[in-house]
Amino acid sequence: MMHGFGFGYGYGGPMSWLFGLLGLIMNLSFVIIAVLAAIWLFRSVFKKEDTPELSHTPALEILKERYAKGELNSEEFAKMKEEISDSTPVKKE
Repeated sequence: MMHGFGFGYGYGGPMSWLFGLLGLIMNLSFVIIAVLAAIWLFRSVFKKEDTPELSHTPALEILKERYAKGELNSEEFAKMKEEISDSTPVKKE
């Protein structure tokens, strides 16, 4: 006499817990991926562009900072400033 559904093992059989666990893992991984994608999208859309980075700092500004710190004397500063102004095109804003 059969009780319940399946082959005498209740509703889902002996492997039903495995498929339930596998389904839970798949659902959680989908939710985690969706949340990470939303965070990445939010950060890329609302990224601040006004923060200066070292690569975007003009060479003359770096030279002035080094002179102000005392790393360069006035002769070195004048020589490097001349070299920079000759080789670097001035960017108009």
